Amino acid sequence: ITGASVVSAATQFLIFAFCYAWSVRAGYYVRAGKFIGLLLKVSASGVVMGVFITGFGALPMPALVPMAALIYGATLFAVKGIRVEDMEVARNALFAKGRDVNA
Repeated sequence: ITGASVVSAATQFLIFAFCYAWSVRAGYYVRAGKFIGLLLKVSASGVVMGVFITGFGALPMPALVPMAALIYGATLFAVKGIRVEDMEVARNALFAKGRDVNA
């Protein structure tokens, strides 16, 4: 399982690197301070979720995964890693009923 975790993390890093390079080439820039701040918020939320999973790992998987996802999202919202506007965009995209969300 450790090998799969490393490969998964490396794949995500490569995807991020390619997306970042593409966005810079397309003319989009991210300030380093803002990026590092967001990275720390996401990392902190991941650590809180990991502690929860470690502490409650005996729970059945169908219960553990949604609870861990809720804890991650709540922590991310609490540390202001996600804004209310971001949640509205996600909600509109998820619950769009037969309409073009890009319109």
